[in-house]
Amino acid sequence: MAGADLWMVRKRGDYEREVVRLRQGMSSVERRKADVVFAANKDKFRLIVELARRQAVGDRDLHLSVAIDRGEMDLEREGVELRRMAVRVGPEADVGSPPNRVHVAAPRGQRTVAAVAPWRITLDGGTTIYADSGRDLSGDAAPASPGNVRVGATDLQAILPDVKPGMSVYLY
Repeated sequence: MAGADLWMVRKRGDYEREVVRLRQGMSSVERRKADVVFAANKDKFRLIVELARRQAVGDRDLHLSVAIDRGEMDLEREGVELRRMAVRVGPEADVGSPPNRVHVAAPRGQRTVAAVAPWRITLDGGTTIYADSGRDLSGDAAPASPGNVRVGATDLQAILPDVKPGMSVYLY
């Protein structure tokens, strides 16, 4: 782990030096334009997250809300929390080997339940909310698979009878 941390710090330094080098080659107009584009994209991401959060609060039907930053998932109806569960959200990662390598990002926004299985809820777009049978998150350090949400087995089994295809899931 220490080696991985050192590698990450080194790569961060490399990226920061590359950004400085590229900005030095830009005119002042190009730098301002790049700053505006970066700020707009940053604000757009915050807007998407806040919109998903507000939609979840206003949804009158039974739905799931996954607060990625807090590591929590709620089963809610009309803004009332019916059950809160701890979750782990899979990290961003490159999956597969070249030339079939795919970048998988943490899910965000509103999704819909596509299918329900005994240990898995599959959302449109392929994201899954899953549990390892018989294992809860407390005391288990296993991470979630990239781009997916891992929940404790007891919690998943408790909500599965209420989860139906077409149900909304908000990830923010």
